[in-house]
Amino acid sequence: MVFTPPETAARAQAQSAIEAIVAGEGLTVLGWRDIPTDNASLGAMARDAEPFMRQLFIGRPEGCTDQPAFEGRLYLVPKRSALGPFWYVASISSRTMIYKGMLTTSQLESYYPDRICHGATEHTEDKSKAKKHL
Repeated sequence: MVFTPPETAARAQAQSAIEAIVAGEGLTVLGWRDIPTDNASLGAMARDAEPFMRQLFIGRPEGCTDQPAFEGRLYLVPKRSALGPFWYVASISSRTMIYKGMLTTSQLESYYPDRICHGATEHTEDKSKAKKHL
């Protein structure tokens, strides 16, 4: 999951920059997906500071059969992509999708309507306890 600038031009510029970083790691960008969000439960101040949520798909290089090695290469992408205040790689993994946001537990499900909860864990900072969904 990548938090991107809400403005289209800034988002396109940042997207090009991260695609260059991915290529520099010897990886291939397969595509991007806009993550559906519903900000109806957010206050005005939160909506004003809301980034545009996207999912980045990165292909495993040919011949790379070592899962930890691939995850290690993915790990380097956000470390090299400090592209501004609205740009943040919240999670990058070939196995797990992590939904993040400054949301209360009750807002999480409605904010991300396509979220899948099979074995999902929610962590809230205010309670510092994780809640497991089975």
